[in-house]
Amino acid sequence: MQYGVLLVVVLYVGGIWADDVASLRADIEQLKVTREQNKQLAQELAQLRNELAELRERTRQEKNAEMRTSWLESSVSEARGQVSELGAALEAVTSQLSTLRSEVKSNAAAIESLQKMASSRKKTYEHRELPPVKREVESRHRHGRGQLRAEVAALAEQEAKTEDEVVSLNSRLDMLETNSSLEKIHGSVLELLESLEALETRVDNSLPAMRKEISRSELDLARVAQDVALLKEEQKSQKMTVQALSSSMSSMQEKVSSVKMMKFKHQKVKPGDNPTEVVSKLNEIISEYEDNLQALSHDCRGSDGLSLQMISLGGRPRLVACESGWTVVQRRKDGSVQFNRLWEEYAIGFGTPKSEFWIGNEALHLLTVANRSRLRVEMVDIYGKHWLAEYSQFHVGSREEGFPLTVSGFSGNASDALAYQNGMQFSAKDSDRDVSNTHCAENYEGGWWFSHCQHANLNGRYNLGLTWFHAAKNEWIAVAESVMKVKTE
Repeated sequence: MQYGVLLVVVLYVGGIWADDVASLRADIEQLKVTREQNKQLAQELAQLRNELAELRERTRQEKNAEMRTSWLESSVSEARGQVSELGAALEAVTSQLSTLRSEVKSNAAAIESLQKMASSRKKTYEHRELPPVKREVESRHRHGRGQLRAEVAALAEQEAKTEDEVVSLNSRLDMLETNSSLEKIHGSVLELLESLEALETRVDNSLPAMRKEISRSELDLARVAQDVALLKEEQKSQKMTVQALSSSMSSMQEKVSSVKMMKFKHQKVKPGDNPTEVVSKLNEIISEYEDNLQALSHDCRGSDGLSLQMISLGGRPRLVACESGWTVVQRRKDGSVQFNRLWEEYAIGFGTPKSEFWIGNEALHLLTVANRSRLRVEMVDIYGKHWLAEYSQFHVGSREEGFPLTVSGFSGNASDALAYQNGMQFSAKDSDRDVSNTHCAENYEGGWWFSHCQHANLNGRYNLGLTWFHAAKNEWIAVAESVMKVKTE
């Protein structure tokens, strides 16, 4: 009988340590894969940095081209203004030239007429023979000649003035002939204007393509920046995982050493040994293991910042993500983990704490069994806006009860969507426990505490079923990322 008890105890302890050794091996393999992923991520990050530098150079060149285009547009506008001013000046000069030409023709005709009249009178008086008359007649003739000389002098003076006017008009004509070169300037300006218009047309035609290329470059730059940020976040998360795995490996190595020692001692047990003493030693080993397990924290209380650490849930160690005292129980961010699972899978949990993750309904029950837990739901919608829903009271019932949800004490900007699902059991694709006429978990491909579908559902199909109802706006928030955290007071 004692040997039977001893055999059962040995098998029990051996099974526990076998599970731990298998878990250690799995952690080591995951660490190797993580290292390879880190190398690959480093290479991808270097490539993304090179692409980012190229995109920045292209953006700089395109901005320079846009500045040159703006300068050309302003130059074309200025040239058009100058052409308009030159055209107006040319029209004024042309009008003035026509007026002066008419005046010159009129004055030339008057001068020619006066010259002919003066020449005719001069010849008449110079060749005229006066007959011998009396003294009175001679006196009269002398008086007439004096008057004639006065008229001739007046005509000569008028002729001199006319010649001065002719000189002035000739000077003005010379000036107008000089200004006639404006016609040639006008022709050159017209050619320049045509060239500028052609250039402006080419610029206008190329502007949409340039703007489209700039927009495409800016979009590529934003995508690269987002990829770099995601890679940095992934590297940070993997570093945290490596640290946690290293700590876990150290602990597991100590346990393996203990197992080896136990096997060594067990091999030395002989049929003649005292069974009571052997059972006592095994009980000591089991008690030491249970003490180590009890030494683990039951949640993330006391943790600072972001970390991965082992906690004790239901008598077994569990690796969880901690954020400033909060225990992360759910995470969605990229659709990399399938959430359309069976009810039992939701009960035990799936995923990894550093990626998409569901801690499990049994773990939620153990974390909240004391009815002193708070729930914090952080969300980011598809437009990048952040939303928060926090509950001062949060509890998940037992497996036998169907893991029912109990929440109260809402605060935040995301509306109290869980109020519609308060008291509901947990549904999955193989277990319909909602009150709707349809199978909500099956239709939206994810388990949740459904009442009627889609008041709140953060476990649905990514890019389809992640929603949170905003009662104040009477609309649904399209969720892109979500994190659910629990803290026990």
